[in-house]
Amino acid sequence: MEAHIANFDVKRILIDTGVSVNIMFAEAFKAFNVAEHLLDRSISPLISFSGDIVQLLGSIHLPITIGTGPYTATITTNFLVVNCSTAYNVIFGRTGINDLKAMVSTHMLLMKFPTPFNNGYIKGDQLSARSSYNTSVKQQHLLVPKETLSIHNQVVKTSPDEANSDLHDGNSQPDDPRDDSFTQQAQPAEELENVSISKDHPDRMVKIDTTLSPPIRLSLISFLQENVEVFV
Repeated sequence: MEAHIANFDVKRILIDTGVSVNIMFAEAFKAFNVAEHLLDRSISPLISFSGDIVQLLGSIHLPITIGTGPYTATITTNFLVVNCSTAYNVIFGRTGINDLKAMVSTHMLLMKFPTPFNNGYIKGDQLSARSSYNTSVKQQHLLVPKETLSIHNQVVKTSPDEANSDLHDGNSQPDDPRDDSFTQQAQPAEELENVSISKDHPDRMVKIDTTLSPPIRLSLISFLQENVEVFV
């Protein structure tokens, strides 16, 4: 979308309801010719969804006017200034949307908001949105290094002492989960017996401990038969 921010017409603004803050990127901020000492630098870093820590240049309150003709609304909201490459100039998040008292329809690429002269609205440009998205994807591919993963089919068995040594050295390879010969499966501590818990379906069996006393064994079997639909 487009908006009027600090006496400048700004294009390529992304409305993102999944972002909790308003973000302005450094290239766009520099075009405003705002003195950097006006930035509030007493803010903590921004953590992205991927867990990466993004260092901020600061935050600043700026007026933003949205809409056309008489159906416009102006608010002053806080922007976090971030120095990173992107296809957008500004990301308008939930903070700005709530300040504007706006309603967003992502399906219609439409945002409605109240104005002194009834409701105003702005509609996104699908071609521009797609172009900006493709640009962002290309930039991410340029920034992320390619990694090659190799799969080794050969598994070398070692003695317990060698395995412990490799574990401490960080050289151990995980066992193949499809092959039971490398990792011994956990075994029950006591011997178990199969008990049928359904008179109509004798093949429905569960395993119980063979060391149970006769009264407890009968009580357990009776309980399982009464609740057969839960345990089978």
